[in-house]
Amino acid sequence: MKKTRASYQQGNIRKVPRADGFAWEARFAAGKVDGKQKYKSYRFDGAEYPTEASVRTALQHNVVLTNSAAVRAKVDAQFQDIIEI
Repeated sequence: MKKTRASYQQGNIRKVPRADGFAWEARFAAGKVDGKQKYKSYRFDGAEYPTEASVRTALQHNVVLTNSAAVRAKVDAQFQDIIEI
């Protein structure tokens, strides 16, 4: 049986040009719904967050929540219990 490790994500951050400067857009995979991958996105003003590092600092709480939801819950049933059903 192959064990899979939990995957963690940092998100994708890109600089988006705006008429009055720029903004940052951060995207995270939010899970699958009806077999299709869904994403969450956040926008940050470039004047308030001048660097990508400042955006990542602001996103730390959201990254932790996203990654904790990505880890599957453990099942208490054992293989022997499933076979006996």
